[in-house]
Amino acid sequence: GIEIMAGEHQCIGPSSSKESNKIASLNHNVICLFSHKVMWQKNITIPAIFKKGDVVLISGNPRILTNYLVIILAKYRGLKIVWYGQGWTAGSNNVRNFFKRIVMSFCDVVILYTEKEALNTKLFKFGNNKLHFLNNTVDTEDIFSIKKDINKDMLDVFANNYNLKEKKIILFVGRLEGKEMLNVLLDSLIQVSSEIENVLLVVIGGGSCLSIYKENSISKGISNNILWLGPLYNEKDLAYWFLSSHCFVYPGAIGLSLLHAFSYNLPVITHNNLKNHMPEIAAFKDQHNGLMFKEGNDLDLARKIITILLNDDMRINYSSNALKTVKDDYTFEQMLERFEFALNDT
Repeated sequence: GIEIMAGEHQCIGPSSSKESNKIASLNHNVICLFSHKVMWQKNITIPAIFKKGDVVLISGNPRILTNYLVIILAKYRGLKIVWYGQGWTAGSNNVRNFFKRIVMSFCDVVILYTEKEALNTKLFKFGNNKLHFLNNTVDTEDIFSIKKDINKDMLDVFANNYNLKEKKIILFVGRLEGKEMLNVLLDSLIQVSSEIENVLLVVIGGGSCLSIYKENSISKGISNNILWLGPLYNEKDLAYWFLSSHCFVYPGAIGLSLLHAFSYNLPVITHNNLKNHMPEIAAFKDQHNGLMFKEGNDLDLARKIITILLNDDMRINYSSNALKTVKDDYTFEQMLERFEFALNDT
């Protein structure tokens, strides 16, 4: 059997309450301490039914203090410990990463997000036999199924309903909290709209910075080139926007959004500072399934957007490569197979 210890709410990040029907108990909320520097998960213990040789899987965040309690208890009871987390995190420092890898060394198996992290074994303090990877991805099975049900006529009707005909559509999907650096994209749109009059930026997402961004778009004179949709969570609703767009742009630290766009054949434009991205950036290859711009440089971003919007052959090639990247190494089925293999290695 499986015992899942999760919380309905987190002190940071999205709520997991929408997944509550899949989890037996949600009384393990995470609380933040010392201005979000560390966290504690409530009511954590290892059930008495667990016996020697059973597996405990930990969400690999070294700031969750209860992880250390779980590791100690598991070691004492002869349980196998699996650490699942990122080999690196956007904006993390060397001291924090070094400490995280020391903690990993106490675990029997470490599962990392991507193959690129696992191959970089010089960063770790334990044997290669402990390392596994998943190539973290989105629910590609669901996306591929939805795509099959949407034909050209349906997209034409959708385009007419939203006045998208003849538009060059840039898509952004994500929470608007500042870290996504949407202002860089807004600044770039000034230049893009001066050269491509029918350009339209579609912004899907909500957050504390939404009203500020809207005000900025008005002051910059680009509000007529932006469609603010707010948050959308239903994949079928999102699918029409992904399938109607020409490129996906994420000016901040990109993660699973990259694979989300690739799954819809959509080339991606993001910044070139790999250390400031999430691990999923491993799936990106510049001038193959998208383009990179100089981090924080709105003029360079504008140039890359204009290039991809005005060069249909390039865009179609990148689109094809984007989907191939997913099908070759980042399907949900492949991820599950790798996860099962890692657990069996305990």
